[in-house]
Amino acid sequence: MQRSRVAVPSSMVRLANHLLIGDSGSAEIRALTRAAAVPSLDLAAGQQVLAGIAAALAHRRAVGDPPRVLHLIAHGRTGAFRIADQWIDAEALKVHADELAGWGVETIALWSCHGGADADFVALLAELSGARVLASADWLGRDGDGNEQLQLGDWHLSDLVDPSAWPAQF
Repeated sequence: MQRSRVAVPSSMVRLANHLLIGDSGSAEIRALTRAAAVPSLDLAAGQQVLAGIAAALAHRRAVGDPPRVLHLIAHGRTGAFRIADQWIDAEALKVHADELAGWGVETIALWSCHGGADADFVALLAELSGARVLASADWLGRDGDGNEQLQLGDWHLSDLVDPSAWPAQF
């Protein structure tokens, strides 16, 4: 019996084993996660953010679909990002070190303005999670002409979310 092969676009292969998590408290970010080409989850106010991320990753592993790349779309500032009503800074990372150690991802892409401007914060997130962390020291979004300003290493947000679905103000 001959097995037939199904052609899978390289973009879909590249996006296998990804999880995108965003801030449901932000209409702009919620719109982005809803237009995602990868599995996504919005975290709401009142949830413990880092525990919620750990639970989502554990669930994906339990169903046989372990994410290797975690994308976090959040508002940010130097050395911190905010999901729902919680700022995640170095102190929050230290408090939740055990949860971070269990994330089991290879890469964390932190789509957050200025989060990467604090190299110590990025290094701590990498150390506690065991993942490579990509973060921007600058603003993220679109420039005045609508051009994408969202790139972390080899990743572009347009790889994950259809740019036509982006809110204009983003």
